Amino acid sequence: MTITIIILTILLWSSVKGELPVKRDVEIEWDLESTPLEIRTDSELGSDDQVQVRFYSAVGAYAGGIMLLFSSTPQYSLGYCTSSYKNFAVNPPSAADKVWRITLTRTAGVRLVIHCNEVEVLNILLSQTCALDIWSSKWSDDVAKIKFDLSDDTASDYYGTQLQLPEEDTSEEDDENEQGDNQNYSDAAALKVSLIFLVVLLFAVNMSI
Repeated sequence: MTITIIILTILLWSSVKGELPVKRDVEIEWDLESTPLEIRTDSELGSDDQVQVRFYSAVGAYAGGIMLLFSSTPQYSLGYCTSSYKNFAVNPPSAADKVWRITLTRTAGVRLVIHCNEVEVLNILLSQTCALDIWSSKWSDDVAKIKFDLSDDTASDYYGTQLQLPEEDTSEEDDENEQGDNQNYSDAAALKVSLIFLVVLLFAVNMSI
């Protein structure tokens, strides 16, 4: 019985891509400290497109935010921390298709780490980086929600966990397959809920024996 539960649990977590299309100006439940946020973009360098995502506490208080600018040299800015856009410590990969992973920890100060296509491009302590004194009051709350900006976020396409870069098109059917991604995610999410119920049921039965 225990083996069955383990197998079903593995199926549970592998059944969902963990990818959703970005909806702007909508608060999204997201515990950033336990679950790094990944964002997929396909903006070209020099387009001046932006990723702009804000963080909020459980009660809706502002808890930080990140902006990524697709200038000829990619740059970043942090809400109520940096006074202007800054260059990354390491230049992000030049490929148009990018997956950005944003990690926030508080084990030894507020640390922000950003990966782009698995390359660490930024790893900073805000106490050593922020030029604005107000940063500590704005970044002190635990992040429980995120929101993509309605007007300024022009680059974010998808968000989630363990995002995969799209494969190169090999046929005319690829566009149709991409259009079906949202439906596939919904179907997978329904399967996930069913598997959760089944795992819990089997666990309860196993405990009662």
